Amino acid sequence: MKRTTTEDDLKKRGKHSDDPEVKKAYKVYKNDYELRKELVDDENQWADFPAPGFSQGQRNELEFYFCGWLQYYDEIIRSNGIDHKIHFEWNDLKVVVYLYPAPGRTPLSPLTGPPSATSDPKSPTPPPPPYP
Repeated sequence: MKRTTTEDDLKKRGKHSDDPEVKKAYKVYKNDYELRKELVDDENQWADFPAPGFSQGQRNELEFYFCGWLQYYDEIIRSNGIDHKIHFEWNDLKVVVYLYPAPGRTPLSPLTGPPSATSDPKSPTPPPPPYP
């Protein structure tokens, strides 16, 4: 899972796109136009949630929450079989969450999850008939 950001946003935080830690956690775009061109479209829109009057701290907490779940999904559930990118678009009333690749867009990102490895076992075969 990679969080999306721009080079300018990284500079504001005192980071550089060549930093190995940044490369591990972020997909860095040169500018906001490139980021939005790849991610912000109807196919990638995962969900929107009401968020009236959220402070910057509340926004950060919600973003960290989603990032944590997506990282768990990518690394544990899917065994690193897919590496999603996530992007958040905020306004005064809601947040729109974009995922790339969007669910159902590639064979690696199905609309439904893979069957569980711990599903119920098959029914046992019936015992043999009793001896006469």
